[in-house]
Amino acid sequence: MRKALYLLTFILVMTVGAIVMWQWKVYSEAKGLSEKTQTSAEQFIRVEQTSKRLSVIQTFSGLEAGTYKVANPMGVAYTIEGRDEMAPVSVVVGEDESEIIFVYDIPFEPNRPGKILVDWAVELIDIETRKTRVEITVTGDKRAGSWAAGAPLIGNAKKDYIDYYMFENEGSVYPIYYQNGQLMYLEVRDMVGLYYEEGTKIEEMKQLLQESSFLANHFIVLTSKHDPSDRQNLFLLDSRQSMDKHKSRFANMEMNAAFSFADDNERWLQKVLNSLVNDAEPGGAKAGQLVQVLKQNLLDYEMDAFIKSIEEMKQPLTAKLLDGALSSAVNKNTSFFSLNNLESAAMVPLFYYDERKILLNGAQSEQPIVYIDKKKAVPFLAIISNAGFQYEQMETGEVFLTRAEDTLRMYPGEKVFILNGTDYSVKSPPIFMLGQELYIYENWLRDIFGIKLAEQQGNLTVLGD
Repeated sequence: MRKALYLLTFILVMTVGAIVMWQWKVYSEAKGLSEKTQTSAEQFIRVEQTSKRLSVIQTFSGLEAGTYKVANPMGVAYTIEGRDEMAPVSVVVGEDESEIIFVYDIPFEPNRPGKILVDWAVELIDIETRKTRVEITVTGDKRAGSWAAGAPLIGNAKKDYIDYYMFENEGSVYPIYYQNGQLMYLEVRDMVGLYYEEGTKIEEMKQLLQESSFLANHFIVLTSKHDPSDRQNLFLLDSRQSMDKHKSRFANMEMNAAFSFADDNERWLQKVLNSLVNDAEPGGAKAGQLVQVLKQNLLDYEMDAFIKSIEEMKQPLTAKLLDGALSSAVNKNTSFFSLNNLESAAMVPLFYYDERKILLNGAQSEQPIVYIDKKKAVPFLAIISNAGFQYEQMETGEVFLTRAEDTLRMYPGEKVFILNGTDYSVKSPPIFMLGQELYIYENWLRDIFGIKLAEQQGNLTVLGD
């Protein structure tokens, strides 16, 4: 009896152990599947150009078993080789399969001067495409065109009855360009190529492409058959334009890539950032003003901190984000970029906010206290009104003040004022416009009006004249 009990206990222990081991194996396999890196594949796209269409056979290979969603940016009617369903939104790859072959046509007019195709191929969503090879063949008697792509031209042949192009690049599908006319190809350096029309002078462009780090993995088409365009890594340039024009275009592209802005109206601030970061010419009057102000007012370590913040900042940028970076670099609050976000408006000087408020009869003034050139400035009209002055602000900007028998004329930004009919000249302008508000420096408030400011409970109160 005891032996039977031992045997039964042993069998139960072994059974439970086997179940635990099986469950652990299933869990481990499931966990391993969930932790796999994103599926990767390669694709080979065969394109046959005919008189009215591009016939495409697109093969994704190296796929793992699973279900893949299909993206169809051109809205083509595709089939999948070996499948009956027309244009399914997802496709299943079985355990014994490793590739999917799509078949479809793209409308095409070979007689057009030039045509660029972007996002032209079917895609599988949520996979990493390691490499894409595109093979284009052109058959028939009338073969006057040429093909270019955002990829190196690794094979090209023109025979009696067929033209052949082979492109290959890392990553997903790249733009392709057709031109009704001949294009030459020059591999300038690794992953940088130049397509051009016969007779085009290319020496300066070749030198630029050799030297530019921004243009790595870019392919340029110098053409007279298509308007300038930059689509992903394929740039079309007008071969009739000057080299200076091309350089300017590349410079703008580089700035757009390095300093992208959410608001088109603020994009011109790229010129300011590019000048500060790369020690380049600002490229605009107001941009030059902002650069000069920042260089004059920031210490070296403050400028270094500001530039580092810009380089590390998540894009797209905004003027408000730049204000935050500048405030952090100098450890003072400013709205310099927000107040200067429009290129067409006059420049507002760099100033910093004093967190304290002006108290007028116990109430806080709405206008802030600011520091410009390390000098304190306060809202002028609110303080003068509190001191008993009546004022009138003329369309010319002049301010006319009266109190009892006294009259005073002051001019924003000017080093003169007129008190009771007598002209006075001073070393610096007492009042100035800051945005839409008039401000006066604290020293001139004291010297001209006899009004002083005193600290009171963390704010500033006005002491009478």
